[in-house]
Amino acid sequence: MESAIPKYKFQFLNEFALKIVAIITMTFDHVGALLCSFNHPDSSLYLTGYIFRIIGRIALPLFIYMLVEGMVKSKHRGRYLLRLAIMAVTIDIAMIFIYYFINHDNSLIPAFNDLLINGAILYFLLHHKKNICFLAILPLLISILSFGVDVYETLNPNIIIEWFPFYLRGDYSLFATFLTLGIYLGHYLAKKKTQAFLGQIEFDDSYRQGYYQVYVNIIGVVVLLLINVIIYFLSYLNIDPYYSNLQTWSIFAGLIYFFYNGKRGYDAKWFKYSSYIYYPVHIIIIYFIFYLIYM
Repeated sequence: MESAIPKYKFQFLNEFALKIVAIITMTFDHVGALLCSFNHPDSSLYLTGYIFRIIGRIALPLFIYMLVEGMVKSKHRGRYLLRLAIMAVTIDIAMIFIYYFINHDNSLIPAFNDLLINGAILYFLLHHKKNICFLAILPLLISILSFGVDVYETLNPNIIIEWFPFYLRGDYSLFATFLTLGIYLGHYLAKKKTQAFLGQIEFDDSYRQGYYQVYVNIIGVVVLLLINVIIYFLSYLNIDPYYSNLQTWSIFAGLIYFFYNGKRGYDAKWFKYSSYIYYPVHIIIIYFIFYLIYM
């Protein structure tokens, strides 16, 4: 049965490759955010920072893609979600300390909040108990509230919603949520197509390759494109919480989606846990360097 599954040579990127690209582009984004924060808009360093932020737009869509992959394929979704929760809380604590004691700047709002929120949505949707699925509405409401508050503050730049501080919000809010649900829908439809072609099979990772993954990848590209088109047109209504001139560059992450083969690749434990630890460590290091240079 497995031999009936076609393989495609253009699918040469595994999850390890996606994670490396996401980590590198994320680092560019965070360095760029501080370059823009500490320099005048007319300076060459600000321009450099802006270019770095454009490169960094690739990171979040890749992390979202891997989030969906992890939740769909994992046999221990609770543990997966717990790791996200531990990292989100750890990073939020670090951001609170930086914001209140080092530099009153929130340009590095933790994207781990978005991963936790949308990981929780998937956890409930994928739960084997159907009555649990309805709990997905709770993290979804947090994403909607994050979007609403960000829009309100964008339209009223002199007002800050104190009761819902930045370190509790999803920075990418509905952008991340719609992308998560779109890619998840791709997996659902691809599974139906595969089962229709091969019969009612018991799914494992060997079936989530070939045309199955092509199907998911194409849907991911289409969803990412549609979200960016919506963001672009919303900016004409002065609703621009994602800074469309910057965020719409994230469409290039779709090129990486297309070449993904659905395989895990290198997955040693040291790398798995190091990739989690890297997020708070690199933020602290970057802030410390900029603090020494500019303060």
